[in-house]
Amino acid sequence: PPYLVAIVVGELESRSLGPRSSVWAEPSVVEKAHWEFADTEKMIDVAIDRCGEYRWGVFDLLVLPPSFPYGGMENPCLTFVTPTLIAGDRSQTAVVAHELAHSWSGNLVTNATWEHFWINEGLTVFTETKIVQKIFGMETGAIRMEEGWQHVHDDMNRFGMDHRFTCLCPRLQIGEDPDDSFSSVPYEKGASLFWHIESVIGEDVMKSTIRHYFDTFALKTITSEALREYFIKQHPQLEAEVNWSRWFHEPGMPLFKPKYDAAPVQEAVDLASQWESAGDAAAAALADQTKAAVTSWPSSKKCVFLNTLSKNRKLSFESVSALVNGYGLASCNAEIRCSVLSLWLPLWKDGLDRAPLALAHALVKEQGRMKFTRPTYRAWVAVDPQGARDAFAALQGSYHPICSKMVARDLGV
Repeated sequence: PPYLVAIVVGELESRSLGPRSSVWAEPSVVEKAHWEFADTEKMIDVAIDRCGEYRWGVFDLLVLPPSFPYGGMENPCLTFVTPTLIAGDRSQTAVVAHELAHSWSGNLVTNATWEHFWINEGLTVFTETKIVQKIFGMETGAIRMEEGWQHVHDDMNRFGMDHRFTCLCPRLQIGEDPDDSFSSVPYEKGASLFWHIESVIGEDVMKSTIRHYFDTFALKTITSEALREYFIKQHPQLEAEVNWSRWFHEPGMPLFKPKYDAAPVQEAVDLASQWESAGDAAAAALADQTKAAVTSWPSSKKCVFLNTLSKNRKLSFESVSALVNGYGLASCNAEIRCSVLSLWLPLWKDGLDRAPLALAHALVKEQGRMKFTRPTYRAWVAVDPQGARDAFAALQGSYHPICSKMVARDLGV
C-alpha cells in the first residue's frame, strides 16, 4: 500500500503531457520541464504493458526546488522530481521511468520492512531498464545497465565487500538508522536477481509472471521469503536454479551480471584506455581529436567513460584537467560534473590548480540532490578537509534536513 503522502504549496503552473499526465513547476521552469518530460505518456504505455493496469488514475510530475534531496519520489498520482533532471537533452528522464515503475513495485506491492527494501527498488530498476530499452533503444539500455554495475561496485568498495550493508537483506540493528545503509545495493543488486530469474525462465514468461505477481499481491506488503515462495510456486525450476539464500544473505557483488550489448559500453572503455596510454604531453591533442565524438554521446555514456577512468586511477591531474577542459565537461549537467569530480578531486593537492575545488563548490551550492552532493563532499573532504567543511557550514541551511544529516556524517561534523 502507498507509504508516501505529500502536500505541495507554491506558485505553480501545469502543462499537459498527455491524457494521463501533466507536469507542474514554477513559472520560470515549467516550459523547460514540459519539453524535458515529453516522453512520459510513452513510458506509461510501456509500463502498463509490462506491469498491468495503472490503478492511480493520473501520473503527474512536480519539479521541486534544487534542495530536493532525491532524484525522484513516487508519491501516488504526483511524482516529485529534482530540477537536475532538466538537462536540456532529455538525458536524465530514466528517473521518470524509475518513479513510474514504483507505481507497481512500491505503491501497489510494498516491501514489508527496511530489510526487504530491495524488493521495491530492485524490481523498479528492472522495469525502468525495460522501459528505457523500449523507448530509447537497446544501446541506451546497455549503457544504463553498465552504469548501474559501476555504481554498485563503487558502493561495495566504499562499505567493504564483506559488510552486511552489501547484502540484499541487511540485518539492521535495533536503533540503527536505515539511512546509514542506503546505497545502490538494493537497487542494482536487487535488479540483478530479477535479471537472473529472467535468464532462467525467459523474457516473455518473466513479463507475464511479473504482471501476475502485481495482481496477486496488490495492496499488500511482501517479504523476501514470500517473494521466493511465489516465484518457485510459479516456476519450480527456480528452487534449484537460483541460490536464494546466497542472494539474500551473502555480502558482496551480485552473483549474476545482466547480459547486454557491450559495443556502446566498449567504445567508452576504449576511449578511457586511449587516455590512459596518451600521457600528459598528448592529452590536449587527444581531446581535440575525440571531442566531436564525445560531445555526441549521451550523458550516461560519458559517465561510463569517466567512471572507468576513476576506477582505474591511471591519469595524472594534468591529464584530467586537459580532458575536462578539452571536452567542456565543467559546464555539463550535474550528473556528468559529479563523475568528473570523482575522477579529478582525488588527484588534487596544495599548489595545483584549484579548478576542481571551485567546480565542487559550485555543484554543492546549486543543488542538494544526495546522489551528487554526498560523493562530491566525500571526495572534497579527503583532499581539502577545511574547505569542504567550511562550504558545508555555509550551505547546510539550504539543504533538505536529510541531506544535511547525511553530509554531516560524511564529513564527521
